[in-house]
Amino acid sequence: MGNKADFISLSRLRFSHFILLVLLNPCSNLVDCSGEDVKCRDTERQALVVLRQSLTDPSARLSSWVGQDCCTWKGIKCHNQTGHVVKLDLRNPFQLINGGVGDPEAYKRSCLGGKIDSSLLHLEYLTYLDLSLNDFQGLEIPHFFGDLKNLRYLNLSFASFAGEIPPSLGNLSSLQYLDLFADSYSNNGPWELRSSSLKWLETLSSLKYLNLGFTKLDDIGEDWLQIINMLPSLLDLRLHWCHLKSLPLSLPSVNFTSLSVLDLSENSFNSPFFPPWLFNLTALTELYLTWNFFTGSIPAEFANLKNLQVLDLSNNLNLEGEIPGLFANLSKLRILDLSANNFQGNVHEFFNGFSNNKLEFLDLSSNSLSGELPNSLGWLKNLQHLDLSSNSFWGSISSSIGRLSELRRLDLSYNMMNGTIPESFGQLSQLVDVNLVANSWKGALKETHLVNLRRLQHLRLTTEPEPTSEVFERLIRVVTRGRDPEYSSVEANVNSIDLSGNHLTGEIPDEITSLSSLRILNLSRNFLSNGITEKIGNLQQLESLDLSHNHLSGKIPQSLTSLASLNQLNLSYNNLSGRIPLIPKFNDSSIYEGNPLLCGAPLPTKCPDE
Repeated sequence: MGNKADFISLSRLRFSHFILLVLLNPCSNLVDCSGEDVKCRDTERQALVVLRQSLTDPSARLSSWVGQDCCTWKGIKCHNQTGHVVKLDLRNPFQLINGGVGDPEAYKRSCLGGKIDSSLLHLEYLTYLDLSLNDFQGLEIPHFFGDLKNLRYLNLSFASFAGEIPPSLGNLSSLQYLDLFADSYSNNGPWELRSSSLKWLETLSSLKYLNLGFTKLDDIGEDWLQIINMLPSLLDLRLHWCHLKSLPLSLPSVNFTSLSVLDLSENSFNSPFFPPWLFNLTALTELYLTWNFFTGSIPAEFANLKNLQVLDLSNNLNLEGEIPGLFANLSKLRILDLSANNFQGNVHEFFNGFSNNKLEFLDLSSNSLSGELPNSLGWLKNLQHLDLSSNSFWGSISSSIGRLSELRRLDLSYNMMNGTIPESFGQLSQLVDVNLVANSWKGALKETHLVNLRRLQHLRLTTEPEPTSEVFERLIRVVTRGRDPEYSSVEANVNSIDLSGNHLTGEIPDEITSLSSLRILNLSRNFLSNGITEKIGNLQQLESLDLSHNHLSGKIPQSLTSLASLNQLNLSYNNLSGRIPLIPKFNDSSIYEGNPLLCGAPLPTKCPDE
């Protein structure tokens, strides 16, 4: 776990959401749908056959929809006493990778599409309908969905529906879960789901979960909040990127005080202030207000929200002043993102209060913070992600950082750090990703700094001038997990090394080719000399190699041609000589420029034997 997306996606599995899904499960004690005692009703089976005929199904996901008993068909659940279909789950089971589809063509083939036949109305006992993660290519949400009066769960997210949300959805008085999140993985758009009014929500008094993310709501008027405020059962409200223009600063009364999750991110409200009613929502556990251009200092009333576990105020750009110590009083806080604002001053008051905390993710990057990092940084013992990059911190890293035993990712890049890295840094045995570039670190990086970092995968560092051989000798010991030299062939974890701009001297050691998992190697802008080892061809996972702006000489090794995964290469501005090996995908002359003794394509200089 490293970046913000990982933490946020895990937060979606929060306890309150789990309880919500249990309440909505059509196979709960309220409705037994094991499907073992009775067969489905013939009229409902025929309705499903017609539905299947109206859909496109390129991957044959509905191939089980044959035979007389539709209760045994994939995605169908029936009441085991009446045989009525109560659940229709056609959610695309395609496995997402890091929040994306990975292979767009494979995803497209896995999607259901086409039309949705009104035969669905014959499933009059249906309580659960999920069509998410499919591709209906701009199809309007059918108006007849509003006649499925027993629906408690409706999920149409990531399915490329478009047009006006039918007000008939307001007839679904039993609905508890409604997800119309209108983003899509299909890239066939642009499809635009919109609503000119939210009055259809007024009758959904049982609604507990509402997600209208990416739905265009710019014409709904200023009464939208009052409408939502009248939903007494609402626990989770998500209005991400809805083009909302106004955020009312006042409400006659605050009725949705049970709200646990509120996402109003990326709406760019025309009001620069936090609305006072927000601080009456004391049941909130997650609050997302990123990219809304709020200004000024953090209101003291945030201290009222004592149940907060996730708070994202990032990218508002003009939140300013010192970061207050009040966040330390939010003892349940796990994720805090204040990045990309204009906070100033030191962070001593902020960190000093965190003696008892659960904080796992902290991002203060891209502000105007300054001063030394306090010893109280070491109190954040649960911290897994710490990003303080792009500020003006200076001095040394406090030795207390060694107490952050759970830390996976550390980014202090682009500061004014001009002190030392403490040896306690070597106690961070869970570190995966370290970025310390664009500082002025003093002192040598010793083996004690590195030898216990056995999970390290990405290392980016700028230090004082040091011989290359010494740097790599220590690095090799780290990635071979501190074993004896006879085990130096052990596969390493490290897959990214950036030691660019470090004034490294000497030659590139052969030992680097033992890093068999290495994908990115950047040694540019140093003073490396001698040749590039032929053993570079051992790095079969290598995707990016930058050796530019050094003093490397000799021929470009032929073994580079065997690196099938390599897609980025820069050997410019060295003293390399001879014919350039034939590597068809690297036919850009800028890759080799600044080497006057190189010849052959793609350079215009011909070799003597041509």
